[in-house]
Amino acid sequence: MNTMKRLRAPECSLFWMLSIGLLPQVMGSDTARWKLAAYGEVYFQWEREAENRPAFLYSYNRNGTASANLALLQLERVSERTSLRIGAMDGTYARANLATEPRYLRHVFEARFAWKPKKNGNSWLEAGVFPSHIGNESALGMQCPTLTRSLMADNSPYYESGLRWLGKSANGKREGGLYVLNGWQRMRLPGQGVWPALGHQLTLQLNPVLRVNSSSFLGNPGDNPGVLRAFHDAWMAWDFRPRWTLHAAYDIGWQRQAGSWQTASVVLQHRLPHGWVFSARAETFLDPNGIIIPAQTSIGSRIGAYSFNADYVISEAAVWRMECRWIQSPFPLRDGGKPEAWSFNTALCFQVP
Repeated sequence: MNTMKRLRAPECSLFWMLSIGLLPQVMGSDTARWKLAAYGEVYFQWEREAENRPAFLYSYNRNGTASANLALLQLERVSERTSLRIGAMDGTYARANLATEPRYLRHVFEARFAWKPKKNGNSWLEAGVFPSHIGNESALGMQCPTLTRSLMADNSPYYESGLRWLGKSANGKREGGLYVLNGWQRMRLPGQGVWPALGHQLTLQLNPVLRVNSSSFLGNPGDNPGVLRAFHDAWMAWDFRPRWTLHAAYDIGWQRQAGSWQTASVVLQHRLPHGWVFSARAETFLDPNGIIIPAQTSIGSRIGAYSFNADYVISEAAVWRMECRWIQSPFPLRDGGKPEAWSFNTALCFQVP
């Protein structure tokens, strides 16, 4: 989500300073190998009233014409103790979600360097631009149970920049991370007088069918000194029966001198033989003070949404998806608009290799 105002003076990213010093270790490693991968999402969306499209949706936001939501090229070089990952992207998602970033950063999907302190350890130190640790959805649709992103995903960070430590237990059942970030979804260093933000993540595989997660953010979301935001995300994925999965998530946030907001989402997914997967989603977003979603009334934003998905898995590298979605509110979804919006979306998601 984009809530930050554009900064005019360029600043040097800590990622580049670290990379210049450590890149020779990766480039000179005999065990390292370059890998190139591509990912794409091509879609067609029909909206009953395109002029009523909510402004708080950042993915799959073009109507009436075939479009690319995300076209991504990734270059990776991994050795025993170091790795370098660079990703460049374009598409309607990139143009909408990175609109307030400097022009030279608007096509950056990731740019990160990682180093393993111990050869036989299970932890990494990483610097740069990397996917967000908040939420159970990502910008890559094939990793998500539904075609479009939820209200909570579209209005919380898709990416972050800064430093992070990642670790996991020997049996892989516990994973964790500690974060020092440049802000709430932003690539540039904090402004003068603003401290970096902090975050954590803890993911537990409680048993073979239940996975739970806790993530947090604490700090200044942008460049205005004195602003403090606290945020917590919790989600679970429960394979309660063969071929059935329940995804549930709940977020709550608070900002000094502004108030709080909360959002929740539930997705029920059923996988049939021969490639068909069906999903139903219900979600809500309550922002009484218009902190994240600008309010159209004096009592803030109250939004609900429902969607139904039908996916056909063509192969491990391609999925054809369809979704019908209804978003509603007691109040107009945008200035001069109506309190509801209907859309139908179909997309082809693919990856190479």
